[in-house]
Amino acid sequence: MRRVITPIALTILLVGILASCSDQANQQDAADYITRSEAYQSQGQFRAAMIEIRNAIQANPENPDFVIQYANLLIELGNANQAEEILRQHIDKIDAVRLPLAEALLMQGKFVSAQDFLKDWTPENADNASYFKRLQAIQLFMAGQKPQALNNFRALIDESDIDPNIIAEFISLLIQDGKFTEAEQRLQNALVKHPNEPKLLFLNAQLAYQNQELDVAEKKLTEALIYLPETDILLNQKIQVLELLSSVLTEQGRPDEALIYSKVIRNANPEAFLAKQQYKDALAAASSGDLNAAKVAFEDILAQFPNNQQAALLLGLINLEEGNLDAGEALLSENLNAETAPVSIIQATTLAQAEQGKPEEAIKVLEKALLARPDDVTLLSLLGIISLNNNQIQQGIKSISKAIQLDPSRTRLHLLLAQFYESQGDRELALGHLRKSYAQSPTDWATTAYYVTLLVKHEEIDEAKRIKNQILERNGADPAASWLVAMADYQLGNLPAALSRLEDLHKLHPNNINVISALAKVYQQQGQGELAAKMWLKAIEVNPGNNKFLQSLVLNLSRTMSLDQVIGWLTEKSTQFPELALPLNSAAVELLINQQRINEAKNIAKQYQGNDQPYGKSIQANILRGEAITLAQSKNWDEASKKAAAALAIEPSNTGLVLLNSRLERQRGNPDMAITLLKDGLLIQPGNAKLINELTIALIQAKSREEALNYIEVEWVKEPRGDIAQTYFALLRELKPDTLETAFKELLNAEPNNAMAYTNLAGLYFEKGSKSLAIENYKKALSINGNSVSALNNLAWLISDTNIAEALPYAERAAKLAPESASVLDTYGWLLYRAGDIDLARKILDRALEIAPDNQEIISHRNEIES
Repeated sequence: MRRVITPIALTILLVGILASCSDQANQQDAADYITRSEAYQSQGQFRAAMIEIRNAIQANPENPDFVIQYANLLIELGNANQAEEILRQHIDKIDAVRLPLAEALLMQGKFVSAQDFLKDWTPENADNASYFKRLQAIQLFMAGQKPQALNNFRALIDESDIDPNIIAEFISLLIQDGKFTEAEQRLQNALVKHPNEPKLLFLNAQLAYQNQELDVAEKKLTEALIYLPETDILLNQKIQVLELLSSVLTEQGRPDEALIYSKVIRNANPEAFLAKQQYKDALAAASSGDLNAAKVAFEDILAQFPNNQQAALLLGLINLEEGNLDAGEALLSENLNAETAPVSIIQATTLAQAEQGKPEEAIKVLEKALLARPDDVTLLSLLGIISLNNNQIQQGIKSISKAIQLDPSRTRLHLLLAQFYESQGDRELALGHLRKSYAQSPTDWATTAYYVTLLVKHEEIDEAKRIKNQILERNGADPAASWLVAMADYQLGNLPAALSRLEDLHKLHPNNINVISALAKVYQQQGQGELAAKMWLKAIEVNPGNNKFLQSLVLNLSRTMSLDQVIGWLTEKSTQFPELALPLNSAAVELLINQQRINEAKNIAKQYQGNDQPYGKSIQANILRGEAITLAQSKNWDEASKKAAAALAIEPSNTGLVLLNSRLERQRGNPDMAITLLKDGLLIQPGNAKLINELTIALIQAKSREEALNYIEVEWVKEPRGDIAQTYFALLRELKPDTLETAFKELLNAEPNNAMAYTNLAGLYFEKGSKSLAIENYKKALSINGNSVSALNNLAWLISDTNIAEALPYAERAAKLAPESASVLDTYGWLLYRAGDIDLARKILDRALEIAPDNQEIISHRNEIES
């Protein structure tokens, strides 16, 4: 039966025929492009060769040979990063790109990444085998396994008909490894076989130059230039020859001839030469401290050459130096190559990432960097510190421990581990590290000071005294040692000795801030308020930017003065000491605003209108805060909000002002704006506990408890913390009570010395009927905080069933700490009654009833006594 072809079938058939013809035509075109590309390349016309091979890929994009040939051409031209980019696009589809990709990576120094493409690779033929062995040897050399790498090269070049380029590469590695005798011998043997090979002639010149044989070097370089092919693009090999020849001629006293060769390099790529000069100028400006000029120069370079990673990295560093953390971190993170970047750049990048709340990114960078430099102490230390802060405990300890093993002189790492173990409640490990540090470097005063502090804290008094006496005997004349001894005396309770030594130090070093603040604290403790105030004033004078000294001064004055007297003292001293007037008046204004004495505050503030110093801004913000609070009290929410917003604009990182603005917006009926303000505040102060707690409350009120829990749960997963725990636990108790025990234990893993967590856990066990576990955890809480009233009271009640004698001291202590708590007094009174002390029990329960006359449990206990 004859087949009938329908119009549709005919169309399909024609399309198929045409497509087939088209494919064949494309393949033929591609083959022609490749032929022309190879011809141009052999003639040194690389620009034309590049155009033709791109045309070939466009005509037949599926042919892997074209992609590899294009990448190899880029590698020959020195564009390894561009070759890498192209080859990576095909790595999942074309296995053959692995070797050229490895070569492109090695050219950039990325030997760790290159290893990923060399491992488990099986050569298909002899050519591939040589190529693979060569790349593997280079990778091993760059990874530090130099003997094995050189042995692999020796085996490779002993093969027949080896490429002279590979011999040159091997000799270059021998020179890098300092094996000059073998390099010279190999070179001479190679030159016998390949006397006109430019790479070998260049290496010959390089060795001669190192030996100060300038005439020989000049001769060999001239020969290399003769035998180098003429190309339309100045290749790296020729640039190396020209640069060395220029250096040789300069040292021979022939600068005019040297300049000719420098001009050849410049004229071959004037844009690159100009960029290089701009780069040098920018570096010079940065080195001289002119950051603004350096910043402008690097920005210009990036505008012309957006892929210039070195310029981007240095611009990032300048941004960090200027305090532009966001911009600096972004530039560094986007342009950093962890395998090849200098350690200083990696350090700056990872610290900025950690500061920006991106510890996971910082850890990844450091892990990649350590693959390239596994024994770099700085990188190991950074990885350890960031890991510990990110709750990756095992990795943190492992990294820091390895850093200490590699460099025992890094005693600050012992300090870091000691502080970590102390926070975990492991005092023996903490003191162990401090003892090692002291044995290694007793004059590391920061670490030794912490050592003495911990000894005193843990009542290792004899050891603390021994260390103090050793320091005094060995380094008594050193001011830092003398200060440490004074602090040891202070901690040991020897206040007269501490005071005497500090006063002597102050005479010798009147502006030493550590001595000044220590003297102020000792005077304060001894009740010498005037002398303490004098020292705090001195501290403010020496370091006016430290607001803690001003706060300490006000706190010291408040111990013996009324609020009015404190304000009067501050304003009086501001007149006596004009150089301190701004901070003192700032404190006075804040106190007046807190008392809502706005007019008095304004009288002081008017002299600082427009003052853009931190204390000046604080004064202006406080006045606006006071006005906002006054308006809020009269329920003028709109005007109050305007004033509060103006204050926040002056001090955007002021937590109190963020809270005030948010609460005012809630009063105005703008819950979403209140939430936005808190979120904006957390962008400026990530992790601020007050803002996290407030935002959770705002979400409860504006959205739902479920949404609030979802928010704070994310913060908790980031870092279980005592300062957000109560808010989190309250929501869990209501919405996910089954997870409470896990949450308590998460907090204890993060903060092993958190008494509140043990108390909560004990209460949970009590609710579940696990009395023994409740008692155990209450005791753990009291071992950390012996003044926890709830733990004392609840523990007394629990153990009273079996041991009244043991329970009574706990109840008695709780009653002394909380004499106005009816429930605490009830426990104590009832246990006294059960212990047989009827009179005291009656007295205690009567007091409890005075406080809570309607409490039925107390009434019942009191009636039981009289029955």
